[in-house]
Amino acid sequence: MAEKKLYILIADRNSNVSELLRREFADRGYRAGVARDCNQVIGMLKGDDRPDLVIVDPEISCSENLTVMALLSREAIRIPVVLYSFEPDTLGETGLFEAVVKKGADTDRLKGTVDRIFRRYHPEHFPYQAAHAEKQ
Repeated sequence: MAEKKLYILIADRNSNVSELLRREFADRGYRAGVARDCNQVIGMLKGDDRPDLVIVDPEISCSENLTVMALLSREAIRIPVVLYSFEPDTLGETGLFEAVVKKGADTDRLKGTVDRIFRRYHPEHFPYQAAHAEKQ
């Protein structure tokens, strides 16, 4: 039986960005889904096929009384969340997030961050690194 691919949920207000990231992470061997607003994020977090990691733009569309920060703390999702923002320094408290990555034209930093998080939380998906770490 084939090992289940790690699943990334990309929640970004810009469909061009979310589709680019979806393709980039699919090319790296991950499953990637896209959410356009907070309601879609909630639905995917409560669904049977929960993501293993969420990449979130803090400016995705939410209802008037709900921010992304409140959504994630309220849902208590217990999975790693990467904040992906043009201005992460202006967001205040970012302790809910596993990592904060500044948006830019180059997605390598985001991809490297996601790889590092998955190696820590799901080492079984990286057998070479796990075997190498055991020898040290």
